[in-house]
Amino acid sequence: MNMKRIQPKAEQIGTRAKNADHLKRQARRLTEQIKKLRCLQEISTLREEKGLTGWRDCLRGITGLLQAAMRFPESACARITVDGENFSTKHFAETAWRMESMVSVHNAQAGKVEMFYREERPPADEGPFTTEERRLIDIVAERVGRIIEHAKAREALEAARADLELQVLERTSQLEAANERLRREISDRTHVQEDLEANRSTLQALFDSITDPLVLIGPDMDIRMLNRAAIAYYRLDSPRDPVHRLCHHAFKDRDSPCEGCEVPVALHRGVNMSFERKGFMDPQRAEQVHIYPVKSPESQAQGVLLRISDVTEQKLLQQQLIQSEKMATLGVLSTSIAHEINNPNTFISFNLPILREYVEEVLPILDAYAETHTDLVVARMPYQEFRRDVFNLLENMDHGAERIRTFVAGLKDFALMKEPRPGEWVNLAEIAQRALSICRAQIKRAVRIFTVDIPTDLPPAWSDAQSMEQILINLLVNASQAADKEDSRAELRARVTDRWLERFVIEVSDNGRGMDTETQRRIFDPFFTTKPRSEGTGLGLYVVHTLVGALRGRIEVESAPGAGSTFRVTLPDKDRRGKTRG
Repeated sequence: MNMKRIQPKAEQIGTRAKNADHLKRQARRLTEQIKKLRCLQEISTLREEKGLTGWRDCLRGITGLLQAAMRFPESACARITVDGENFSTKHFAETAWRMESMVSVHNAQAGKVEMFYREERPPADEGPFTTEERRLIDIVAERVGRIIEHAKAREALEAARADLELQVLERTSQLEAANERLRREISDRTHVQEDLEANRSTLQALFDSITDPLVLIGPDMDIRMLNRAAIAYYRLDSPRDPVHRLCHHAFKDRDSPCEGCEVPVALHRGVNMSFERKGFMDPQRAEQVHIYPVKSPESQAQGVLLRISDVTEQKLLQQQLIQSEKMATLGVLSTSIAHEINNPNTFISFNLPILREYVEEVLPILDAYAETHTDLVVARMPYQEFRRDVFNLLENMDHGAERIRTFVAGLKDFALMKEPRPGEWVNLAEIAQRALSICRAQIKRAVRIFTVDIPTDLPPAWSDAQSMEQILINLLVNASQAADKEDSRAELRARVTDRWLERFVIEVSDNGRGMDTETQRRIFDPFFTTKPRSEGTGLGLYVVHTLVGALRGRIEVESAPGAGSTFRVTLPDKDRRGKTRG
């Protein structure tokens, strides 16, 4: 009877114990949530107090708040790492009892938030850490990422504002200087105009209305009058300075007439004269000079009127018209050449696969024979070397036929004024090897030392393979043709940089005859060449310049007479940030 009474009481005690444990767990979870919310609230308060400029102090404060939010704060320690900077609590130590969460800034990992216990603690959901502590550190890591994002955005904004203020100051200074110069120029012009209005006659006004430089020269070669255009042309400070002075002394500070001067002849003969010459003040310009005799009513020579017309633009237009006609003729000729070359090349391309099949049918017979005759020699080569060389020859023939086909297509594109555009990832090292296989023999004949420095791990370039091959061939052939020394050298180099517009740099150098400044200025003009007609057409470097421009690149040349030349081709990366391509 007593046993029956005791049993229900034991069951009630067990149920009450379970309920008590459940309440304890709920209370502990509630306590952890309260600590988490308090920690997050204090982080928000700390962030408002420190602001964006004090984000480092904010991160230091967050580590202390995290330590206090743990179950066992007395043995907990925290560390926040962002972009290599560490912010940790006092007495920090790394141990095996750890928990971490990654910090992301603009979707990229920038650091992490770590919690450690310096000594072993009772196990929970994740080692000695609870699920709520895991959630807390993840939320804190996210907030740290946002704090860094906002701080960096603020720093970038402040830098941009400072830069803008500096630019405004510089521009303001420039404008003030320009205004000052403008005021001085207006003042000088006003004085000149006042002098002209006070001292010039109707004839001077007529002179000034003519845009070409006019100079009235007396019978003794002395300057009688000149218009405003002549003042500007001869770069004179005042219109009065040269008057009554000998023209060669006033304009060139010479004691005798300039070499080739036609004014004395016109004064002596008393007839109109006209001729072209290089610019008197600027040799880069072209001028048409007209000389009109000035005679008295008795037909006695009293001087000459000199008129100078700048015909540079007119000459350039004439040259452009001639050049356009040449290019049109070349286009028609290119189409005809392409047709004549393409027909026999088609036979080659068609028969090469058949020839390869024939060789593959015959080689097993030769292989069987070579097994019993190990000293077999074919074409003065061991059989195995001969066997490899046969396929190499077939590959070279196939590549040569493809080069001819590409060349023909290029001629057609040239005739139709088409330009290549980058549209594929290409291996510059492989392109260089193909180019060298075509022109290596010519280089060896002309150059004693030829080196190639192209890294095998060069990243791919966003370009056009056929255009790059043509560029390298033309530059290498040009370097070999420039060789003129016993120790002639040439080198092909390639490298990458961290600059977007100059991602890839390709250089072809030689120690040949080199070029002077005038030659360098015209080296990329079509039909310009310093070689004999049998060696060059003047189109090689023009084609290189055109192809490089079409690939959005740039070509430069460094040269000096007798010291050789270096042609440098730079190509941009496809993406502005210049990512490394695998």
